[in-house]
Amino acid sequence: MANPEKGFYHGHEILFSNYQAISLSTLQQWRTSENVTLVHINYVLDNFVTSNISSTILSKLTVDFQTLRSAGMKSIVRFSYTLTEGNMNDADLTQLLKHIDQLKPYLQVKMRPLVYEDYG
Repeated sequence: MANPEKGFYHGHEILFSNYQAISLSTLQQWRTSENVTLVHINYVLDNFVTSNISSTILSKLTVDFQTLRSAGMKSIVRFSYTLTEGNMNDADLTQLLKHIDQLKPYLQVKMRPLVYEDYG
């Protein structure tokens, strides 16, 4: 039995440098064959360490969450700068705060299937 916001979830990583949209068919398969209704998405801002997130990428985030909604899924979202543990290639505080300001409206309004944010 599917249990939104609780139970098992699938993990998914999306590198901003090589953005691959979330597949509706994959989400539907997880939901119907495994009763999974939650996806943990790690968005990696690997090519925005020293610059603002592009409007193109922000638009793609909106599409991802429309896809989640269409599949009847919700998400745990994490934003990071690298997948490598111990890698210190993070944005400086000024850039980090700019990224938070850029993402804030998406986290508040556009990402309705959001369960919670996980910052790393």
